[in-house]
Amino acid sequence: MTNKPDFNDVRRIIDQTLRIDSALYSALSEERSEIDEILRAADYFYNEKLYNALKEIDVDILSQSKQGIRVSLLKDAG
Repeated sequence: MTNKPDFNDVRRIIDQTLRIDSALYSALSEERSEIDEILRAADYFYNEKLYNALKEIDVDILSQSKQGIRVSLLKDAG
């Protein structure tokens, strides 16, 4: 003779599991959003630092070596 499962217990376990799953998904979504925001800020910071560093370079110095750099394009771009 087998015992029938108590469906109320099964239902409670399923509900608890779904709540845990939802909480984990929510936490991971928030973390992913924070990571994306940090990556955007880092990218912006890097681009600003790169832009400012390139702005300081004299184009005429680059034209002396001509190591694969299109100096005319740089001059046109300002």
